[in-house]
Amino acid sequence: MDANRPVILVVEDDEGTREVLFDLLDDAGYGVVHAADGLEGLARIAAGGVDLVLLDLMLPGLNGLDLCREVRARETATYLPILMLTALAGGEHCQAGFAAGADDYINKPFEADDLLRRVQVWIRTSQRLQRQQEALVRQARLLDLAPDGIYVRDLAGHATYWSAGAEVLYRWTRREAEGRDAHALLRTEFPQPRPEIEAIVLQDGLWTGELVQTRRDGSRLRVASRWALECDDFGRPLAILELNTDVTEREALREAERRYLDARLEGVLLASRELAQLLNNSLVLPVGVMDVLLTQTTLSPSLRDLVQDAAGALGTAAEQVTRFGKVVRVETRETPLGPSLDLERSVAPAPC
Repeated sequence: MDANRPVILVVEDDEGTREVLFDLLDDAGYGVVHAADGLEGLARIAAGGVDLVLLDLMLPGLNGLDLCREVRARETATYLPILMLTALAGGEHCQAGFAAGADDYINKPFEADDLLRRVQVWIRTSQRLQRQQEALVRQARLLDLAPDGIYVRDLAGHATYWSAGAEVLYRWTRREAEGRDAHALLRTEFPQPRPEIEAIVLQDGLWTGELVQTRRDGSRLRVASRWALECDDFGRPLAILELNTDVTEREALREAERRYLDARLEGVLLASRELAQLLNNSLVLPVGVMDVLLTQTTLSPSLRDLVQDAAGALGTAAEQVTRFGKVVRVETRETPLGPSLDLERSVAPAPC
């Protein structure tokens, strides 16, 4: 059988009908296999390689409805279209077939052109779904390469996809996580109420922020989280994709850096007091000398002016040193070179 030809399984107990369907479908370019009863049909479907099933509902042993239910219960990622064939009249039979998982309904005796049109539509639909499934599988493989914790959850919060990165990050396996409320599982702490975040996602399609979550072993981590809304072709919300990057170590480094800076600034505070005392002691003599010189009557006017200017500068320096000695805490201001001591705020009383 040509591997490029779609394969149609005809499950029909009437030999004459099987032969008619074989000739019709073979002439139309399809590969055709057949089964004479439900159990044989189920075994042929389980063997794989079937693209569409034409199923008679009235079959010996396992009837068509039971076969249809069994196929849907065992269904894999590849969707298999099932078209019912029956001579039974009445809408209840049609509804029973659809309820069992059939996709379409063809009355016996059938029109050849109508049957071929329906087969063609469902084969195209099956092929389109297969291409989409293959694309999703490729995308999932790419997501599994990422070290981030990536998962997709439905609008009720239940995980429908759990990446390999999420398994490593959170230590919950895909089988354990899928189907569960992702944020209940991870005991997520949000920066604002979760309903508010989800409202933003539904409105804007995106949200970013930081979360605190708990691994399976009870250890906690901080993640940079990005949420994106997934919609169908009509713009209706379907699910939320979350991508979480572990920033726990980065935050720990930031905290260590803050502690290091605080320690350095505390050193500045102690050094400022010692320096102020040394400078104040050093200024006592020159300030006293200037005061003595200003009492001399023999100074020329120009020299007196110079002495007064020097005495004023020394007095200002002494006042600044005195203020420097009153530093009670370290307050900084940002400069192009980094944090710098803010003397005004360091000396002033702390705000209440």
